[in-house]
Formats: sequence, structure tokens, C-alpha cells
Amino acid sequence: MNQIIMRVRGWSAGNVGEVRALLDGGSCHIDWGDGNNFVYKADGQELHVKHEYPEKDVETEINFVIRIYSDSDNIIGIYAECGDLTIEDIDISGCQSLRYFESLSACTEFDLRANPGITKVKLVGDYDGIADFSNSLELKELSISWCFACSDAYQLFDLDLSKCTKLEKFKCFAILTPIRIKLPKYFPLKEFTYGESINSCFSRQQLKKIVKIIEHNNGKILKDNLWGFPHSEVFLQPESKNMCLDTPVPMQAHIKMTIATSGHGYLACIVLLLDGGSCDIDWGDGQTSTLHAEATEWMFGMHIYSRKCMSRQVVITSETGNIIGMITENSPSCHADVDAIDLSGCQSLRYFGANYVSDLDININPGIRIIDLFNIYCKSLDFLNCSGLEHLYIRSGIGGGQKAQSLDLTKCRHLQSLALVCPDLTDIIIDENSSLELLAYKFTPLNESTIRNLRQIIKRNGGELIELNQDDSLSDMMMCKYHEESKADTTTTEDKNEAKDD
Repeated sequence: MNQIIMRVRGWSAGNVGEVRALLDGGSCHIDWGDGNNFVYKADGQELHVKHEYPEKDVETEINFVIRIYSDSDNIIGIYAECGDLTIEDIDISGCQSLRYFESLSACTEFDLRANPGITKVKLVGDYDGIADFSNSLELKELSISWCFACSDAYQLFDLDLSKCTKLEKFKCFAILTPIRIKLPKYFPLKEFTYGESINSCFSRQQLKKIVKIIEHNNGKILKDNLWGFPHSEVFLQPESKNMCLDTPVPMQAHIKMTIATSGHGYLACIVLLLDGGSCDIDWGDGQTSTLHAEATEWMFGMHIYSRKCMSRQVVITSETGNIIGMITENSPSCHADVDAIDLSGCQSLRYFGANYVSDLDININPGIRIIDLFNIYCKSLDFLNCSGLEHLYIRSGIGGGQKAQSLDLTKCRHLQSLALVCPDLTDIIIDENSSLELLAYKFTPLNESTIRNLRQIIKRNGGELIELNQDDSLSDMMMCKYHEESKADTTTTEDKNEAKDD
């Protein structure tokens, strides 16, 4: 018999306990520890059931022992969380069929050593001293993250993965504690996902080793979140099919960048959207990297510069013109900064996002269709040659040594959506025949004549003008609208094809 035992504690926040597990068919028993024992069958593979305990028991903080058991080897996953109740400890040693284990910070104790067959582990919280992977011989995927409230930024955390010789995916983000990691000498790591705090938790030598292994295995590096550039999330969704990014006749592409490194900013990250194929990155210090994409997907180039390096010229090249998107994301506390970027040699570019870039000219890429900008103050930044632009997202800054008060979009006749958070912007100039269907803005003091003119154009196009409140999410709203448009475009295309076939 396979069984999992959880000791939980009730408290004043609520009295509803939960069990989430994965079943490989069949059913299982759950003894809730208060005299109630039921048989449950999973909906598909996931079992998610709740149980209400008496209020008086919870108020007195009585401990309950919950047993999840089955006569067959069908319990293959467990989420160590229990609704309103706190898990004091969880014993999984009696469930050798377990392949997936996830624990939240509410769980204070667990031991993975008795389950060498587990292939996927996800940990959220402070697990110093209890996350022991010395017997995780079959582990293939590992995800670790910490919350600020349960982390000690000055305490070194030892992560020994030397026995995890089958590890293929490693995700490490939102970590404030420095990590001393021990990796196997040879292992098939093909995917490494990092977060904003990567510099604070990994040493330079550790990052170098991870990057070297990824490159040797022809793997890829990813970032946990691209939330700063909302349109980029659209292209991570398979249903969108990247319909707005059709690429013209293949052409050679090259992008030139100036990257500055100083202090702790030795880590350079380049984010590219490739339409399949590969591209090369010359980091300017004698080192090169190659990124491979199997489909249309975001790829991340990562490089660790030496301490003596101050500024380098980076060149990105592709022979097939498959570079259709790029993000230059500067994070002063973590990464080497992109000071300047030349996009003129990459006419295949259809999406561009950037923050804190001081030298940028997008007028030389008229085919760009989507632009996300955050705190860009470049004197050459304008949209007078962006004839193909369809979606524009600007937050805090639109060019010039002085903060701009006017935005000229007269040449952007194909512009469909515009999202703004620009505290100094008062005037928008736009062609009366513009295709604009959506304007969403907050903290942007547009004057009455601008709003009146834009409202007339948007109303004629059947769209809407929205001034958001302080608590409204501009990014979420733009994403929702974009997906609605994508689905509508898909339906229209399918209808046309069916009509043609008839």
C-alpha cells in the first residue's frame, strides 16, 4: 500500500483543509484525521478536494494527521499544501510511486531522501537544511524560489546537486539568499531559467559553469518573467501563433550593441525572438555563443565578462533573417547595461522592447510592428518612419534630454492600439485616417483637444478610449485586448479559407 502522511495544524485564519495530488488513474482514500475517511477519484489526473473541520477544533489549534493512501501504485504526485491549515511535516517515504513533489513555504519539514524515483521537484519557501538531494538519482526537473519574508539575505545556502546526474531543467528565481551550488561533473542540463536576483545568489564561477554546460548541451537559457514588456508575453502563448510577426523575404541580419560593465554588472543577457533557426553572438571579448530555436520562441544569450572589462561591442548575426524580436532589458543592480544599440542591419525585426537605453534609433526599421518602451530618453527617438507600427506601449519617457510633452504618430497610419503611462505627455498628433482602435492610459495628462480628436477617430473605428484608475493594470488590459484581436483574426482567416474551399 502506498501512503502519504501529513501532520497539519489549524489556526484562526480558517478551517478548510485541502489535498492536491496527482493520480495515475483509479482512486485513493483520504483520512482527514477527524474521523472522516472518504474515497476520491481524480478528475483527469489531478485530485483537488477540500474538507471542512469544526470551528472549535481549529480555534484550539488542534493537530490533525491526514493520510492519503491507495492499494495500487497510482499516487504519482503531491502538492504539500493544505488550504487554511499549516503543514507541520509531510512523510512521503511510504509512497515509492511518487514522481512529482511540490512544497510551499507553509510546509516546514519534508525529506526527499527516501524517494529516489522522484523526477520533478518544485520548492517555494525557505528550506535551508531540509532540502536534501543526495538521493535524488532520477531527478530531471528542479524549481526553487524563496519569498522575501522567509529569507535571510546574509545566510549562505548550500545546494548539493552532485548526485542529480539526470537533471535536465533547473529553474532558480526570486532568491535573495546567496547559494553555494555543487553540480555534477557531467550531466544533461539543457534548460536554465533565472530571475532578477541571479547575481545576488550565484557567484561568477557558478554562472560560468552553468552557461558552459548549457552551451555544450545545445540547450537554452530562459528568464522567469518578462512582465516588464507586456506584449512579449503574447508571443509565449501558443494560441497567438505570432500572427503579427510575418517575416518578409529572408535576409542577413546583424545588430550592434555597446555593453558597459562595472561593479557587479558583469552579467550580460540578450533576449531575442527567433523564428526558428539560429543566430550567433560575438560578445566582443573573444567569446561567441550560438542560440538555437526549434520554433518561434524567445531565446536568451548569457555571458559573464571578466572584472577588467569595462565596455564591449557586441554583434548579433543571422544568415537567414530569423531575428524577429528583441528586448534590451537593463537592470542596474544585476546586469551589464546596454548603452547603445544599432538596429539598422536587422530589417526582419518586427517586435522591439527596451528600457533605460540612452542611444536608440527605431526610425531605420519601418517594418517594426510592436514596440514596448520603458524609461527611454533618447534625443533621436521618434516614430516618423514607423509606417508598419501596429501596437505601441510607452511608460515614463519618450525621448529627448527633456521629458517630451508631445508625441507625433502621424506616419503610423496602421497603429491599432496605444498604451501610455507618461506623466509629462499632454499632446498626441495623429493622422485623421489612422486605424487606431484602442487608447488606454493612466497618469498621463492629455489635453482636451487631444482626447476629443482621439475619441472621434477611435469611435469611427469601432474601438474604445479608456482612462484607467490607479489600481487598474495597463498590462493586463492590453494583453486581454490583444488576445481578443488574435482570436478574431484567426476566426476571420478560417472563415475565408472555408469560403474559398466551398
